[in-house]
Amino acid sequence: MRSALRATAWICMPLGWLGVVCFGAALLVRPPGAAAVAGVRNADLHELPGNDAEPWSVVLLSDIQNGAAYLPELLRRAESCHPRAILITGDLAADPPLAQIPAWYLRRHPTSAPMFIVPGNHDIWRKPHRTFGEREFCELYGKTTFEVTLGRTVLLGLDNSTGPVVGRDLEAVRARLETARARGERTLIFLHRNLLPFDEPVSNAEELHRDLLDLIQEHEVPYVICGHLHRSLEDSRGSTKFVVLPASGNLGRSDPRRKPVAYGVLRWTGHSFELQMEEFPRQRWTELKGFLVYLVLAKLHPIFASFFGPVIAGAAAFAAVAGTGTLLKRRVAIPTGAQP
Repeated sequence: MRSALRATAWICMPLGWLGVVCFGAALLVRPPGAAAVAGVRNADLHELPGNDAEPWSVVLLSDIQNGAAYLPELLRRAESCHPRAILITGDLAADPPLAQIPAWYLRRHPTSAPMFIVPGNHDIWRKPHRTFGEREFCELYGKTTFEVTLGRTVLLGLDNSTGPVVGRDLEAVRARLETARARGERTLIFLHRNLLPFDEPVSNAEELHRDLLDLIQEHEVPYVICGHLHRSLEDSRGSTKFVVLPASGNLGRSDPRRKPVAYGVLRWTGHSFELQMEEFPRQRWTELKGFLVYLVLAKLHPIFASFFGPVIAGAAAFAAVAGTGTLLKRRVAIPTGAQP
């Protein structure tokens, strides 16, 4: 009987303490909530300080997804460039249900430069008769598009996360490009999905986005910058350069395990644009911390925040205390040197 009790205590004690640790982690690492992330200015900032006579830069991130743990280092490196803005061209989250994870990092690591974000196909899903993630994206980041002027340059963020820009959205882009041209401004376009096939010969991207491409070429847009393909690519049509940003953290199943984390820096020199890609190596410790944050926010917190959460926490605490007490009592009861 005593041996059975002791065996039970040995099972209950570690499981109980594990439950207590998990409950404590769920209390310490709290989801960011639905309030807007203060540093993202999609909805309320439309003009940045600067003019064409002086150099300036913006930092470009894309496809962070399952590499959200690298956001602190990405933002630190971005700030070291002293940019006027930080632009993210989609796929900030791995999936719509995980939108809270990158928001958690963004709130803990605010930047002095304003951020602007357009959604990607992992941020917003469109299923038959329903869209997933758009409401959460707008709650956190204000809206799915942005428009901000810097000197004589307009930075225009478009949402093609779930399909091509068509209808009223396309007409709004046309009006904005015509207004910019009338004012003598140039427009740079940022969006998630690629408009050209690049190195994918079977891609129908150009066909899907034909109307937007015609509009871009008609108005001689200097740069169209996107993500989605997770590798650095470049092509051109007329005077327009089409650029794909490499992934800023995401590691796909087919990618090399040590694939570096990358980002871009777009600089205005005072007379022309220069785009440079930067990268840095992955760190196992960063990825371990990222996994733990994911585990707590995506798995543990929903459990302990549910109706059964207090019951589970109480049972874990009881198992930990009772198991530990039983084993300590048993140890005290056995004289030193005696056989148990």
